[in-house]
Parts: sequence; structure tokens; C-alpha cells
Amino acid sequence: MDFPLAPIPSIAVGELSVGTASTVNSRRKRAAGGAPPSPRSTKRSTYSETERSPLDRAGSDTARSSEPRSRPMCFRISNVPLTWGKEDLVEHLKRVGFVDKGHNRVSLYPACSGDGQVALLNLVEYFEWFRQLSITGSDTLPGCGSETNLQIDRHFYGLTPLNNPKKNIAADVVAVTGLAGHAYGSWKNRTKNRMWLHDFLPCEFNNIRIMTYGYDTTLQSADDTDPANVNPAKRILDLRRAFVTSLTNARSSPERPIVFLGHSLGGILILQALLQCKLHSMHQDLIEATRTICFFGTPQKGLRTAELEEAVNEEPNKVANLLFQLRVGSEFLETQADDLVEVLSQCNVVTFYETVETATVTKSSTTGKWTRDGPPAIMVTKDSAQLFLPNEQRIPVSSNHSDIVKFPDPSNETYRSVVTQIKMCIDMVVRQREISRKITHIS
Repeated sequence: MDFPLAPIPSIAVGELSVGTASTVNSRRKRAAGGAPPSPRSTKRSTYSETERSPLDRAGSDTARSSEPRSRPMCFRISNVPLTWGKEDLVEHLKRVGFVDKGHNRVSLYPACSGDGQVALLNLVEYFEWFRQLSITGSDTLPGCGSETNLQIDRHFYGLTPLNNPKKNIAADVVAVTGLAGHAYGSWKNRTKNRMWLHDFLPCEFNNIRIMTYGYDTTLQSADDTDPANVNPAKRILDLRRAFVTSLTNARSSPERPIVFLGHSLGGILILQALLQCKLHSMHQDLIEATRTICFFGTPQKGLRTAELEEAVNEEPNKVANLLFQLRVGSEFLETQADDLVEVLSQCNVVTFYETVETATVTKSSTTGKWTRDGPPAIMVTKDSAQLFLPNEQRIPVSSNHSDIVKFPDPSNETYRSVVTQIKMCIDMVVRQREISRKITHIS
């Protein structure tokens, strides 16, 4: 999570981060400008947390003043031909300095949609060629040839596969991170560098398809005239439409059950997507397929935004309106809950809420920079995290707002609760299939 460029000024609370439009613009120009170094350039450097952009820092929730430390990074490679195995991809990556040894890992999975494959490249050592890759866009791996167009990115926008299930898939598990989060990094444990959706969950089930969803997490556009800057409703509408489109494209079996996992504002996006489906009959199958939704610190009644609102007062037109929609007592959030009571009553709803305080953001009196060194507070209170539905299970978690989804190992109690919910869903699907087979046999 891992771009070793000078950091852009930002503020992050949980998965929420903001930076100035001018610095985002200049950063993009630097990332896009200049030709990549020669594939022969194989200089390696250890990835340091203090060298990351705000997107990376928000993805791992680490906008705080701490000593540099090494952490692995993960890239996504798309359009890998079906005829390729992992060895073929590794040989191609060697042209840009990849060393197939140690803890460097290459994983290859069927694409969420289409006929290709997607690879995840987890690196412990940093290779010089990757330094030039675009922050928010994608780049073409050199030397692919006319018939192969391998695309590599860091942002993980859209759906990304995280396992290789067997053919008879019982359910889709879709994880959605919060705003200013990262589809891979926000679910990864800080100390053990394990991402449980990728490293633990596939060992529990071989008949589920696991995907993580990422989207543009910048709270303001680099273009000051973008209507989304002053019209947060439009921004949210665009996000939910894109999410529904991605889900539809990825599901060849509309009746296949879905288990949603939403962290923080990712839970709001899941609800908004279901609301979009409710308004359009062509997407009713997504509502009917939704069997379980697990919310992790989702601000159903609002998020603590006081510090962030103070931080963005210098540029109120950029993000203040969006933060207003997410603050405690938000009419937008209250209306959303009312509109979805009927939909949510038909599925299993599990609410995980934080019980440990998170350090808030504060402005340094000496440097003038915003860091997460302020007084600790519960970012999403127990009351705000709940929907108060009759069918809602409520589970307290001894973690702060960020770590509530960063499970260190498979024995973690919250992780075991998630596994239990998925198993319940799969068991029900298996029973229904067995009943259908018996009925067909009798007929």
C-alpha cells in the first residue's frame, strides 16, 4: 500500500481522509509524467509507511506520527490469459525486476467477469519499476506483445477476486471498504500483514467466491468545478450505480446468494446499492439474492465528523457538504434506513460495533499538519451502528474503528463470528438444493 512518493497533506479518521485538490493534481502529474525506467532497472528498496500517498495511508488507516516501518505491498494485474499459469506470469514479471523468492507472492484467480484471470502480486521488497506506476490509473506491463495486454494497478477499483472456488459455487461473498479506504489494504492486519479475506477465508470454504470492491475514495475531485464537490447526493448516486453495475456484470447466476461485508461507510454503500435495486425492477434479483449483511462500524445514524469538519473549514466547498450528510443526526441516513426496512427484514443482518476508542485528528501547533494524535473517541457509537431491526444480531468487538476488520489470525473471535454467518448461509443453500433435487427426482 505503497507509493514511495512525498506524502500529500491529508486527514484520516478510520477510513476517512481528505487532501487538497492542488496537491492531488500535482501528484497525479508526477505519477503520469516521464517514461518508466528500463526493465533492466531492478533496484530494490524496502517499503516505508511514511513514504506513502494519502490514498495508501488511508487504505491502512495510518495517518499518524509514527516511526517508519516496513510493510508489504499488493498490486493487481488484470487481463491475464486463461492459458497462462502462475509460472508464465512470473517469467513475464521478471522483465520488470520481479524476484520470485522469499515472501514475494503471486496469486492467480478467475476474473470476476469475463474470461480472463486476475493476479495479485504481494511484494515484500520494493522494485524500482513499480515506483512509476499511476496512483489512480492503470499501466500496461511492457513487452506483452500485440495479443496480451496485462494491466497493473494499485487502486483496486471495482471487484477483485480473492480465491479460486470450485465450480459449484454456493454463494458470493462481497466485501466493501469505507470511503478513503482500500479494497485490499483496509482488511489487512497491521502487524502480521495478513489479509483475512485472501489468506484465511478461502481455507474455511471451497465453495464460495470471495470478492472485494474498491471505488474512488478521494472525497473531492481535483477539478474544482466537479458538481460532486458541492453535491454529495450526486456523488453517492454515482457510487451506488457503479457498484450495482459491477455486481451485475460479475454474476452469471442471478439466483446465487450474496453475503455482503461492509466496513464503516462501505456499509452505507451496500445499503445505497440495495436502494438502487429497489427502485429498478431490472436489479430485483440482487435484492432477492442478498441473504446476509455484516456491518462493521457502519454509521447508520452518523459518524463523528467534528474534527474533520474543523479540518476542512479552510476549503469548505470541497468536502463540507459530504461530511454534513454523514454526521450524527443526518437526515440522509435516517431516510435511507426508513426506505430499506422492508428489504432488510428479508435477510440476515449482523451488526458488529466497536468498543475501543480511536485517536481523533488534531492540528499540530508547531508544524500545522493534521495527524491522528488527538483525544481518543468512539467514532461510531453503539447506538449509531445499529439499525434496531427485529432480525438484527448485535455483536460488540473489542477493537477501534479501524481494527474492527483487521483480524490477526483465524482464531480471532470476530472472524469466527463472520465464518459462522457465512456457514449458516451456505448450509441453507445446500439444504434448499437437496430439497429441489428430491422434488425433481419424485417428479
